[in-house]
Amino acid sequence: MRAVFVNQCHPETPHVCAVRLRGFARALAAKGHRVVLLTECLAGAAAATDPRDLADRLAGHRWEEAFHVGCLPAAAPLLGRLHDGRLPWGLRQATVAASFVFAGGVFAHWRRATRPAVAALTRAFRPEVVWGSFGVTDAWNIARDLAGAAKCPWIADLKDNWDNFVPLGLRQLLPGRYRDAAHMTALSDAHAGIGRARFGLDTTTVYSGFPLDSLQRPVVDPNDGVFRIVSAGSIYDGEAFKLLVAGIGGWLAKRAAATPVEFHYRGGDRERVAALAAPLAGRCAVDALPFVAAEELQALQRRAAVNVYPRYAPMLFHHKFVECLATGRPIICVPGETAECRRIAEETGTALYSCDGGDEVENALGAIAGRRMPPVDAGRLARYSWERQADVLAGVFAAACDRGAKARA
Repeated sequence: MRAVFVNQCHPETPHVCAVRLRGFARALAAKGHRVVLLTECLAGAAAATDPRDLADRLAGHRWEEAFHVGCLPAAAPLLGRLHDGRLPWGLRQATVAASFVFAGGVFAHWRRATRPAVAALTRAFRPEVVWGSFGVTDAWNIARDLAGAAKCPWIADLKDNWDNFVPLGLRQLLPGRYRDAAHMTALSDAHAGIGRARFGLDTTTVYSGFPLDSLQRPVVDPNDGVFRIVSAGSIYDGEAFKLLVAGIGGWLAKRAAATPVEFHYRGGDRERVAALAAPLAGRCAVDALPFVAAEELQALQRRAAVNVYPRYAPMLFHHKFVECLATGRPIICVPGETAECRRIAEETGTALYSCDGGDEVENALGAIAGRRMPPVDAGRLARYSWERQADVLAGVFAAACDRGAKARA
């Protein structure tokens, strides 16, 4: 199958916004599909993919890997100031509303910049399906542009919370523009509920995953004389993270064991984390560092006694939950996780401590430190890998293509 994936974030962006389509592009390419990933350029990039070279580059590409096309947004001073947070109150709201209503989104300058690439891909690649992922509506707009030109179905992906990303007055107005999608995929069952309610589209949950081969790596015994607590990614407004720190501090104050404790953080909030974790100083080692490669982070998480994270309710479903799940280690989150995540944890045999306060975190740490955790069910956990979820996604694509072919017959 020839598929084009559209996502705003460049695959090398050190942020969760790049993870989903990058992961599925790699997984489907490895299964023999021809996948093109169309994104913006990296921040600060001076050049984009030249559409005039696309035909030759596509012809010579080794399709075991996805083919990437980067498009540098066109000049748009007002939108640039909007994204940089330099528009005053009032003008900011007016720019957002006008951009959505009249241009389809607040990244319309990126959409304009993709038009030569869209035309070149239509001619030289002839996609059979286009998959656009919502983090910005312009990813859907570009997917529709390309699918219309190529006369193939497009599928809308909902990886972010529509009700949290789109201004209140537009949440019911805009979905009508996208009901020509052949299907909708969603990051979680919670996102799928929004897809059905807001868009009236048949929606399939396709979870973002982890590499299947990570389950085949030797089991790491974290009981090496150090009790490691590991956290990664955004801490959002910091309030839930404060509860995590309070719970860790309370547990440290009461524990009798002499085993050294280490708290490790990796991510873009390292300075805030270091400040908020200051009360732990002198009671455990605190190591707060910036983003690291996914393989390095997972190696650290697999050596953890417990992986912890703050949950931000408007996100609906955290990919970091799946990343922690893949390590086979106990998990603590604050506030309590959703029923969907609790179900997945129970299904896979993962020890998930869903806490609503510092005292519950303290109790959870005591329980984890006091006993060996049973191994997770690797067979059931494998269902949430990129490779297995890619099979679900490929099935969605095949069904959409089949329906399109029958409609044209």
